[in-house]
Amino acid sequence: AGEAALPAFRKTQIENNTSVANVISEYQRYEATEDTFVKILNDRSLDSVVLDAHFSAEDARLAGEALK
Repeated sequence: AGEAALPAFRKTQIENNTSVANVISEYQRYEATEDTFVKILNDRSLDSVVLDAHFSAEDARLAGEALK
């Protein structure tokens, strides 16, 4: 007594619309000429990209692990 049936509902998928922005003070930013741009034309690991940019093997390994 006093209880009504629940209305029907439909499950919906929630989009991942999360975004992250890093804010850096102007004096900490690099000039555009100091940025590194990499064009990847085949399947390769981040480790190999970092090594090609003349970072140490340890830095390359850490970058690869951070990506996982």
